[in-house]
Amino acid sequence: MPGQDKQRNRQTAQQKAALSQGEAASSVTGERAVSVGAAQVSVYAYSGPLPPADELARMAAVYPKAPEIIFGQFEKQGDHRRWMEKATFWGDQLRSWSGMLIGGAICLAFGYWGYLLIKSGHRADGLAAIISPLVGLVGCFLYAQHQQRKERLSRLDKLAPPTSAASGDKRLGR
Repeated sequence: MPGQDKQRNRQTAQQKAALSQGEAASSVTGERAVSVGAAQVSVYAYSGPLPPADELARMAAVYPKAPEIIFGQFEKQGDHRRWMEKATFWGDQLRSWSGMLIGGAICLAFGYWGYLLIKSGHRADGLAAIISPLVGLVGCFLYAQHQQRKERLSRLDKLAPPTSAASGDKRLGR
């Protein structure tokens, strides 16, 4: 048996030398099999919510319900995104309408107050009370229109940058 121990030690030293050179080594000694190898690591990356078909097939080979789960999550994400867009749209609409209604109510209140001032003999004060909120509303309207136009132009610039400096007005038909 001492000869076998020397042979095993010699084989182990050869295996270590082979591993240090990056090679895989295996040998069978007596009744025991010793296997030493190199591991390969691969990284697979993709862009988008769904993996490519071949990757999906590999996942299905490991776990048969994987494609069903992945597609289910994709559908849930799409439903959630559409719900969020709808909520944002209707929230914007609500804010817009409520702002107009509150502004209109303030104008009406100042108009009525101006009417009462004019009726009681304070013509200048009454006219100022009527005209001031109207000027404020027109100013707010013009500012909002300007901001919306700037936002639309910036969105268009992100999609397709203009070819000339004057093309900004042409894109909106102005």
